[in-house]
Amino acid sequence: MNTPITLQIRVQDYLAERRHLGFQLKHSELPLVDFARYVDSPDWAGLLTLDIMSD
Repeated sequence: MNTPITLQIRVQDYLAERRHLGFQLKHSELPLVDFARYVDSPDWAGLLTLDIMSD
């Protein structure tokens, strides 16, 4: 069974890899996590436009 890889999973992997390499975020990771949750929500069905990503 193939489970789709969501943006939330990719964001968590990205943040974990950064931490593993010794990097720290200067700002909270919450906006990035919230954005991934929004894009993965059932209410979202569309392309990721610059307008959506910059809000």
